[in-house]
Amino acid sequence: MSVKLKLIVLLLVSVTGYALIFTADMIGQNTTAAMERLEKQATRAEISLLQCRRQEKNFLQRLDEEYVGKFNAAYAQLQQSLGTILGKAPETGQGLDQAIELLTAYGDQFSRLVDATKKIGLTETEGIRRQFIAAARALEAQFKKATEDAILIALLQIRRQEKNYMIRHSEEALNAVHDRTAILRDQVNGLDVDEASRTAMLDALAAYAAAFDDYARAWDESQALTADIITTTRALDPIIVDNRNRFAEEKALSDRQVTMWVTAIGALTVASIILISIWVILSITRPLAQLTAYSHDVAGGNLDAVPQGRFQAEFKVLCNDISDMVQELKKRLTEVEARQVEARQQAENAHESMLEAQRQQEQALALRDKMKDSATRAESFTSRLTQSAEALSAMVSQAKQGAVLQTERMQQTAVAMEQMNAAVLEVAKSASDASGNAQETKSKAKTGAKLVENVVEAISSVNDHTDNMRAGMEDLELQVESIGQVMDVISEIADQTNLLALNAAIEAARAGDAGRGFAVVADEVRKLAEKTMQATQEVGRNIEAICVASEKNIDNTRAAVEAVKRSTQLAIETGEAQEEILKLVDLNTMQIEGIASASEEQSATSDQINVAVIEVNDIAEQSMESMNASFSAVRSLAAMAEELEAMMEDMLRERDHDAMPAPELEAVPVPA
Repeated sequence: MSVKLKLIVLLLVSVTGYALIFTADMIGQNTTAAMERLEKQATRAEISLLQCRRQEKNFLQRLDEEYVGKFNAAYAQLQQSLGTILGKAPETGQGLDQAIELLTAYGDQFSRLVDATKKIGLTETEGIRRQFIAAARALEAQFKKATEDAILIALLQIRRQEKNYMIRHSEEALNAVHDRTAILRDQVNGLDVDEASRTAMLDALAAYAAAFDDYARAWDESQALTADIITTTRALDPIIVDNRNRFAEEKALSDRQVTMWVTAIGALTVASIILISIWVILSITRPLAQLTAYSHDVAGGNLDAVPQGRFQAEFKVLCNDISDMVQELKKRLTEVEARQVEARQQAENAHESMLEAQRQQEQALALRDKMKDSATRAESFTSRLTQSAEALSAMVSQAKQGAVLQTERMQQTAVAMEQMNAAVLEVAKSASDASGNAQETKSKAKTGAKLVENVVEAISSVNDHTDNMRAGMEDLELQVESIGQVMDVISEIADQTNLLALNAAIEAARAGDAGRGFAVVADEVRKLAEKTMQATQEVGRNIEAICVASEKNIDNTRAAVEAVKRSTQLAIETGEAQEEILKLVDLNTMQIEGIASASEEQSATSDQINVAVIEVNDIAEQSMESMNASFSAVRSLAAMAEELEAMMEDMLRERDHDAMPAPELEAVPVPA
């Protein structure tokens, strides 16, 4: 995978992590907000229920219809809250259904209680209370006419038990009122009054008893309704409280889950970013370190060095380019060294050929001098021999044996001259071959110069490859700078996240206890942003280290470029040396051609000497018949023959020495 793709993966992981954190936070906020709204509705329902109970008590205590309106408003709010909860949280199920049923019953019971209370009378001028008060007043007015104390005491006892019942509403007080009423009725029947007065008193007592019973029945009915209300509200109140508590617990649980998920996702994101960052850094630093070590080895002269490790993407291409460049440089240097060795060998061979030609030239000159001396001595000897032959013409017959010997020696001399002529021809041929070898050496030297030019071109190509490698390193530096830009973006994201976390903490602080859970989430997000900033700073430091390493590699590449330039200069100087060698080879060729010309002239002179010797041999044969002269002349001729023999032996020794085959010139290898 290339470095660019790795950086894209790092960016995608970072963006995905922050997106997951944001999504989890938003989902958590929505869930928490939903639970908070349900909790508020449940709390509002509880408050509305308490308001209903309060207005209910106010109505029962103060008997004012104003509290009925307040009760109805609180009851409507309670119904709305429960309906909202049931609509947004249908999973609450049977609990809220029961609460709504109880709430409906509670409203119906309170309505009947209001009706019963109104029936009793909210004031003394309304309902059963008005009738009862009127009956009680009529009773007192009727019995004020009675003068008996017992009647008055019985009336007061009835009113006392009436007040007890009004206060206690007990069965005992109710029975006491009934008992006192019966007693008063018996006493009225026993009074000594006219029938009209007794009837009026009994009617007033009956009206009072009826009004009291109506009041007692209405009160009992209201008490029964109150008891039903108490039972209903006692069943309704725990459901409302349980819902509020449950929603509060679910809100707290949601806060904890959101915190846990955000923390887990944040930790996973940070861990992923750190691991991927380390992976990216290692995937950059390791190949760079290995390529740096490889370039150091190559810069140190170890062209056999092999890059260690595994390379991928851009680094694999860079490694292959560097390896190809090193192999090409190694190949060109090997060719240069081979051409230099070949050129040196050819120069040495040419030098040896030149020395051998000079030696052969010196030998030919010495041979020529000796041949000239021998010819002079032979000429002198021939002159003396002619004089002796003229003087001893009479004694030819006596010198027949010496003439025969002279003839044999002259034949041997002719053979020796032929051999010397062949040796001189061999020298001329060797000189001609040396000249041809010199020409071939010149051609090879030109080929070597051409190869040196090719080497210069190859090194120039290596220089171009080195420039390309330097450009690649500069491109790598630009990519590292782009990594720094990506890390700047990540750092800006972390700063923005930290700022958002700070704003969230401020808003949570404003929200009070309701925003405490969100404050924890904001604190975790802030910590995550700080960790991300620290990781980003660490990656930034690593990128700076990569930049430093890249600059060092660029410096090493520039040093390699300088080394290639020096190699190019050396190759150029080698080409100039090859040109000097060509000049020397031309000079040697001219000298060898001079030697060949001199050897040809020596061969012509040897031919003339050979002709002269043959003629002398003919003359000796012609004079052999006249050599049978006197004994003294023969002895003198024998002495001269011995001298000639010694001279010829010297010539033969010189000939044998000079006629030794000349060493063959070493063949100059032809470069492939």
